[in-house]
Amino acid sequence: MSKRSRRNSPSIGSVSSGTMRPEDLIPSFVWEIEYLKGGSKFRSLVRAANRLKWDDTEFPGPYYSDPEEASGVLGELFDALQELCLPYMMFGASEGDGADYGFWPCVDSVQEDVQNGDVHDYDNLPEKVSIGDLACQVSDHGNVTLLRRYKRKWREVWSCV
Repeated sequence: MSKRSRRNSPSIGSVSSGTMRPEDLIPSFVWEIEYLKGGSKFRSLVRAANRLKWDDTEFPGPYYSDPEEASGVLGELFDALQELCLPYMMFGASEGDGADYGFWPCVDSVQEDVQNGDVHDYDNLPEKVSIGDLACQVSDHGNVTLLRRYKRKWREVWSCV
């Protein structure tokens, strides 16, 4: 798994797991958006999420007083987190667990784009490569690393085992 960079890029892995309750997901997703420095871009969404009213009279509460409003905010939070993804990354439930939400690599998509020539094969780079180009490297053990060209160096975008 990748480490968080100084720029607070999304890390591959879970943001929230073991629950599908909006009351649990919304605070976790808001925290992640703010951590990723998306709070200013999504300020009105974060405010809307923080203004949701709680009802703690029900067992096992607390619940949001207006479930439809909470559902709408939750959908917008999903969209915002998807927008904050790195290239060839998605935000959503993991393939193996529908209650495990996080950032996941789109390994099949990047490998398909390597075959199509839209992404470079890092081990067979052409002589001329443009700044901003992407390359994918797959190790003998199946580890996948996506890299981006910055000036004269390649830098890791994300990697996974």
